[in-house]
Amino acid sequence: MAALQTRKGHGLLGAVLLMAAVWAGCGQKPDRPRLEIIPLRAFPQEAGRGFPQAVWVETTAEAAVGQPAPNFAFALSEGQGTTLAALQGRTVVINFWATWCAPCRREMPEFVALSQEDPEVVVLAVNVEEPLEVVRPFAQEFGLPFPVVLDPSGMVRRAYGVRGLPVTVFVGSDGRVGARWNGMLSGSVLRELVAEVRAP
Repeated sequence: MAALQTRKGHGLLGAVLLMAAVWAGCGQKPDRPRLEIIPLRAFPQEAGRGFPQAVWVETTAEAAVGQPAPNFAFALSEGQGTTLAALQGRTVVINFWATWCAPCRREMPEFVALSQEDPEVVVLAVNVEEPLEVVRPFAQEFGLPFPVVLDPSGMVRRAYGVRGLPVTVFVGSDGRVGARWNGMLSGSVLRELVAEVRAP
């Protein structure tokens, strides 16, 4: 059964989120792989957008509604990529899925339609612990026009407390989790949640 968590309204950007955004654009922590931050429009244009891989995640924040969304980075094979913090200012929809998950398959066309209808919304499809050779045919079949983030070790899944699939997390422009939906999403509910998270 699907479960929904939401919050109304947005607070001001906190000092922690501001520091994370500055860090994302200016430097690296010494224990993390070097990442050259590039805009999403610079990612490859084919289905899956280059299949970037999750390379680190910050787990100090909870993934609860109303809390700052755990920051994570995803990189292309050339060492270029971006972070969730670098996407601040935009609404981000993070869908956790797998190719073996029948509800994931049924809802995926709704995320494709959303990304085509509303280019201001960033959709990140985080694949949970599957190899690229399994993920790529799925992305090509559905023509996924957004980044398919490979999470082979499950680090992003764990940071967001994802146990079953699918799960969708909605992050507002302030970097906080605005809503969370456990289970399959219909197109109408998906758009309602995006509108709610976006609302001032």
